[in-house]
Amino acid sequence: MFASARSAGRQPGFTDRQLQVKEVTPGCLDGYRLVPVGAGTAVSREVVPRAAEAGAAVVDKSSAYRLSPQVPLVVPEVNLTARAGYQGIIANPNCTTIQPVEALAPLARAAGLERVGMSSYQSVAGTELTQLSQGALAGDPVRSQVYPYPIPLDLLPHIDSFDDQECNGEERKLMAETRKILDLPELHTSATVVRVLAYRGHDMPVMVEPCERLTRA
Repeated sequence: MFASARSAGRQPGFTDRQLQVKEVTPGCLDGYRLVPVGAGTAVSREVVPRAAEAGAAVVDKSSAYRLSPQVPLVVPEVNLTARAGYQGIIANPNCTTIQPVEALAPLARAAGLERVGMSSYQSVAGTELTQLSQGALAGDPVRSQVYPYPIPLDLLPHIDSFDDQECNGEERKLMAETRKILDLPELHTSATVVRVLAYRGHDMPVMVEPCERLTRA
């Protein structure tokens, strides 16, 4: 197991063994046949090409290579054959994308897809939630240290950066990755993604307009 210098030396448990975390250094991944990478985008851009060039099959979890034309973006239940002919790197989609494409793929095969509208309401995973919510309910001034606006009793679209069309990064990923995974580059898609006042869980309504009329089998 390899990680940054900050984590080097740690010994996490795995089943009945203790693993040794080593620092990622040039050449450390030479000789491995399969290398799953779960670091951030910046680290993946540095580590993944080196591992692939050394002969490993690399599965990258970050957004670094998802939309690269030569890199398959794979959800095994949907487009496993897309991995054929890969050049050392396979990308893993954003977690928000994986859920709808598993339902959209059979609809696309049965009737085609004209338009898809997706919304994702995502928990804030506890960041500031308890303290700020208690303060808001008590009528105290609420100042967030994580988001640009207080999250208690509100919804915030501040997930990643905004583009010139006021679309946040999570929305961009959701639309672009859906088109690539389904191999429908011209599919009309829209997405709305916001943070909600909840500890855990994502809620995701999806609107589908098929090309052909669907009937019960």
